[in-house]
Amino acid sequence: MASQKPSHPQTDGKTEAVNRLLGNLLRSFLGNNLMQWDLILKHIEFSYNNSTNQARKCPFEVVYGMHPLIPLDLTPSPSTQKYIADAEQKTNEIKKLHEQVRERFEKQNSRYKT
Repeated sequence: MASQKPSHPQTDGKTEAVNRLLGNLLRSFLGNNLMQWDLILKHIEFSYNNSTNQARKCPFEVVYGMHPLIPLDLTPSPSTQKYIADAEQKTNEIKKLHEQVRERFEKQNSRYKT
């Protein structure tokens, strides 16, 4: 008898797809070092958060307004300035980015509904 995957009609399959992707990433990073999964987890998290999604943006870009190349790009640089002159402009750019992502997800969700 062939095993069947459980059916979850209340989901659209996104969670299962992400879990499968994360499992594959974990297996590919670990190789034969199964006992060191906790040391590899931060690299997997960075890889996942740095990959583009259906909104054509990576989670880092949505949250921070930038697409980091390496983890050091996310560390704050020491600054003696207390005021950033273009902070309002940066805030508006991130708000616009969030709106674009929201619109793409809403469009994708309406396609799923139909």
